[in-house]
Formats: sequence, C-alpha cells, structure tokens
Amino acid sequence: MKQKQNKAKTMDELMHLSTQTQKSSHSPEIKCNVGFVNPRLNADAASQQQEKEISSKASCFAVCQNRSLIEFGYNFEDVEDWSKMKQWPKDKLADILQYMVKSHLKTSLVVKIKNSLFNCHLTVLRVYSQFFMDLEDTPMMVMLPEDLVTPKAFSIIYKWMLCSEPCLDRARIIELFIAASYLRIKRLLAHCWIYFDNLQFFNEATACILYVETRNHPSLDIVRNAMLPRIQKFVLIFAATSDFLHLPHNHLVYLLSSSNIALNTEVEVLYMIIRWMCYNWSTRRSYAVEIADCIRFNCMPLWFMLFVRRDETHAQLLEFLSLDEINEKITDAITNTTSAIYDDQIFGTSSAHKDTPHQRNWIHDKSCGYHHLIRCPNTREIRYEHFEAYMGTLQQKPVDYWTKFESIELNVVGPCHCMREVF
Repeated sequence: MKQKQNKAKTMDELMHLSTQTQKSSHSPEIKCNVGFVNPRLNADAASQQQEKEISSKASCFAVCQNRSLIEFGYNFEDVEDWSKMKQWPKDKLADILQYMVKSHLKTSLVVKIKNSLFNCHLTVLRVYSQFFMDLEDTPMMVMLPEDLVTPKAFSIIYKWMLCSEPCLDRARIIELFIAASYLRIKRLLAHCWIYFDNLQFFNEATACILYVETRNHPSLDIVRNAMLPRIQKFVLIFAATSDFLHLPHNHLVYLLSSSNIALNTEVEVLYMIIRWMCYNWSTRRSYAVEIADCIRFNCMPLWFMLFVRRDETHAQLLEFLSLDEINEKITDAITNTTSAIYDDQIFGTSSAHKDTPHQRNWIHDKSCGYHHLIRCPNTREIRYEHFEAYMGTLQQKPVDYWTKFESIELNVVGPCHCMREVF
C-alpha cells in the first residue's frame, strides 16, 4: 500500500515540473548568457547571423577602397633640389677607353707584317684608315705587304692614331707617306703634306734629298714633282752627284727647263745633258732631240757656239751636236745673236741677252774656272773636260757651299771678276 502512495507522489512532482517548464518557454525575457550556439539545434538563427556579417562587410568596402600610394597622389619623382645635389665623381668614358686602347687591353685584331705581330683595336684602325673600314668581315688577323707598310711605319702610324698631338719623324716620313697611301689614311697624308709644303723644311738641298729618297716609289711621283722645282742654286751640286745620273729623262727635262735654276753659263745645261746621256749612251741617245729643247742657245755666248762645233773633241758631244734638229737650233741662235750685235753697233742699243723672256738665275762661283762676264778679254774656251773638272771640284766642297754662290746679272758691262782679282 505504501508503494502505491510513493508512485503517486512521484507522478505528481513530475507533472508539476512539466507545467513550470511550459510556462518558462513563454517568458519574454532571456536572462541566460550563452556564448555558443549549436547550428544543429538552431540552424535558422546561424544563417541569419552570417547574412548580417556579410552585409556589414559590403557596406565597409563601399566606404573604403584599397589604393596604392601613387593613386593616393604621392609622387616620388619630383624632389626639391634633387639636381642641385653634389654628384659622386665618375671617370670619363673617353679617358677609360683611351687607357684601354693605349694599354692594348681587349684588343680585337692582329696585324702581321712579315715576322712582326701587332695587337690592335680594329675600331681605332677603322676610324682613320679606309683600308680597314672597307673590310667586309671582322677578321682575327690581317697581313700587310712589307714593301708598302714596314713594321716600323705601322708602329708609328698606330701611335699617331692614339696620340692627340702627334709629331712625325723626319727620318721616317717617306715610309709613313707610302704606308699611309696604301692604308688610305687621309689625315696622315695631309699631315705629311704640311711638312712637304713648308719651304723651311724642304727647299734646295733638303728638297733634292727628298726627291732622291722617293725616286724608287711610283706612288710618290706627286711628291717628287713638288720637290724638283725647288732645286735652284743647288742644281750644280746635284749635277755633280751620281743621283743626277739616275734621273728619268722626263724629270731631267722638267728640271733643266726651269728658269729658276742657277748657272754660271747656259753652256752648263748642254754639258749636264751630255753628262747624263754618257752614263748610258746607247739607251739615252734616243732622248737627245727631246732633251735639247731644254737648252736656251740664245743665252750662250756667240764665240762658244762657233767654237764648240769646230774645236770640241768629245765624241758623244759632237754626235749630239751633229743631229739635224740640234744643229738647226744652234744655227738659228747664231743668226739671232749676230743680228742683235749688229743692231747694237748700228743703233747703239744693247739688246744682246737683255729682256729675253727665257733667262736663268745667273750666278758666279769663284771655284768655276771658265766663268767670265760678257766681253771679258780673258774669256777662255769652255770644253766638256773643263766642266767635268768643275764637277770634281764641287764634289770636294762643304755641304753648304752652294749657299755662297753670288747672284749676278748676265748683261752686266764692266770689269770681270777675274780682272778685279788681279787688281
């Protein structure tokens, strides 16, 4: 009986608790502070919370966008007084390149001349030389002919290219000119001509020496042609040398046709021609008529033109004078001179050897035994052997002897130097 009462009491307590639970579910206040929501227990509530958070973030992006400093307007390029700042010192490129080139660093080409090798920069050679500029490929080695470009000449030329104020060596100027002509270095050729055109450096003796130095190089004809007319007072010294005997016939004509050569008498032109022809008479006799045009017979003394064909004994000279064209020139000169003397006597003029358009530079050399003024009573015959003796005398004179030649006028009337020496 007591067990039935206890069960009934328990049932009443459970019903009472159930009633209180239902009442509490309808309460408007929630005083419970819960930090975790189980989505399995309340899925709808979690979904609503996420939508609120996404909506909040979208509204934030609409107000503040992500932009860079440049988009904000910051400019790091325009800095006040930037260009006024003292710059760090830097070596000039030209100085560095010049150092590399002069030190032969990183050379790009080998130039071979016989057994000599030169390490060079091809760019430097191309700047000055048209020969290297015209090379289609970029070779590792270039071989040059030794007869046109000597090793010494190429060495000097390459140094000339690298030097800012080069000075050419007189002893090598011919080698340099020949090499520059082959390599087509216009600026170096112009540099050589600065020296060639200067009469202080190349005149009379020095011009003659340069002419002799260039005689074996056809490319230097233009230089020889420039030097030959500068031989004036020095011509007699030149005629006494073996170099004179090797003159080409056209150069001999060019030299002896000049009105600027200095002579004791026009007879010396005739004898210089004979001296040149006798060196190789069999070959040079064919040039006789052409070379005879250089002789100004009208400037010769009348007595000599009468004497030379009658009393001269030199075989080659007589053969030369016996040619019809030359014999005719002498006859015409005798006629003209005789007529001039006749006019002097009749009209009292002095036209012989005066105002003649083809005069020379007349001189007096004290060592010349056959030199006399016109109408000197002591005038002696002038044979070819006398001229040869005079050439031997000049060969023994000092190198500056030609500078002591005294200039005179051919038509001077008065006592001859031989008479002045007596008194």
